[in-house]
Amino acid sequence: MELMLTRYLTGIGAAVPVGLLGMALTAVASLGFLRRRRGDRRLAAGFPPRVRKRLGHETIDLAPSRRLITVLSADLRDLSGLAETLAPDAVAEMLREYVAETSEAVFRHGGTVVTCVGSRAMAVYNAPLDDPDHAANAIRTALELHQRILQMSARWQPQPGTVMRIGIGLATGEAVVGLMGPEDRLAYTVLGAPVDRGAYLQALTAEYGVAVLVDDATRCAQRAGVITRRLGEVRGPGATAPGTIHGVLPADSRKQSRAVLEVAATLVLLGAGQTCLATTRDVGEGGMALGGVPAAWAPGTHVEIRCEGGLLPRPLLAEG
Repeated sequence: MELMLTRYLTGIGAAVPVGLLGMALTAVASLGFLRRRRGDRRLAAGFPPRVRKRLGHETIDLAPSRRLITVLSADLRDLSGLAETLAPDAVAEMLREYVAETSEAVFRHGGTVVTCVGSRAMAVYNAPLDDPDHAANAIRTALELHQRILQMSARWQPQPGTVMRIGIGLATGEAVVGLMGPEDRLAYTVLGAPVDRGAYLQALTAEYGVAVLVDDATRCAQRAGVITRRLGEVRGPGATAPGTIHGVLPADSRKQSRAVLEVAATLVLLGAGQTCLATTRDVGEGGMALGGVPAAWAPGTHVEIRCEGGLLPRPLLAEG
């Protein structure tokens, strides 16, 4: 024991006497501190700038702890189809750009990137540093990331079959957060029900025709002034009762990129079965304006609207 500790500490330039039990315990504690600091540096790339800055000159306790957090789970839809369509170097470049866009959006709002493998990404808010606005910051990230992916898709449009859509799920609750795993492969990890719910909601986005789904806990905790639309109740993995899920639309939607607003909308004339393809021209709290509607469809006509753009739930029943 003494020889092992002496060699270990001497190898990193530290001389610690370990002959006494009390000093041996101190040495063991020091080893834990040093291992944690090395882990901090190795994992710094996943932390937002304010955390990386503090890691440079002070200790942040990354030991596992139970915290109230918001988890963001994101994934590109039909990545396999894109991989089959594009050349390998194009797939690699697209994923590189996607990871960069995702990380920038997460860091801008104080989140920590926990995993980013292929097109699947997970971020956590309110860890490792406190963030009282964690739910709102996660929603802000989701809305910004959705817009970034729409713009990214537009840049890749010359490549055949490169229409990109993203699904994002947000869940809030208590989880265990911290450095976990073997000593040589420590990773900043999140374990708990919010992780499962976030991934489950992400998978449901395609079914509900939206880019972002949030659970009721996230909706109640956020103070970002976003508009939420109740989309129904679902029983997630391990849940004992159904939970309400919501789509979100930013209150300042008129300030958003036109790529967000100009989405495809299929209108079905109720009672007649006639359809037309229109585009949204503006979205606000009072409703939305559509372009390309047949002149024969008089004001006051009842239609069913199916939107394909990510922020608007479908189907919608509307008139006007």
